[in-house]
Amino acid sequence: MINDNLEVIDFERKGNLVRLYLGENGEQWGDDWNDAPYQSNAGKVYDKFVQHYFDIVFPFDCDIIETESFNVSKQNMMNREVAAFKIVKEGELKALIFFGDKLKDITQIPEIRKAVVIYQNYPRL
Repeated sequence: MINDNLEVIDFERKGNLVRLYLGENGEQWGDDWNDAPYQSNAGKVYDKFVQHYFDIVFPFDCDIIETESFNVSKQNMMNREVAAFKIVKEGELKALIFFGDKLKDITQIPEIRKAVVIYQNYPRL
């Protein structure tokens, strides 16, 4: 069983599909995490920090919106200075997801409870 105290340490988004990487927030790192904008520079969190991940397929009527700023780095997200992304439904903000948010709290968000969630162990090479 997955530890529900694991925290979000990184994410990747493709439309309404989001992969959350889980581990302990605060010490993780990836290529160019101190560079902004993160969308153009930052790589995914290094494998050694990831304990699990899960994929979320959000309902079609939800919009998943990443932080839209040229001043934001993944390091800013790691320090919880800015949300990783927000969940919007019918123009209304439903939730902000931050690095460091615990799995047990995220799974209580109604829009995530309605989503298809696939938990995975992170493959080790």
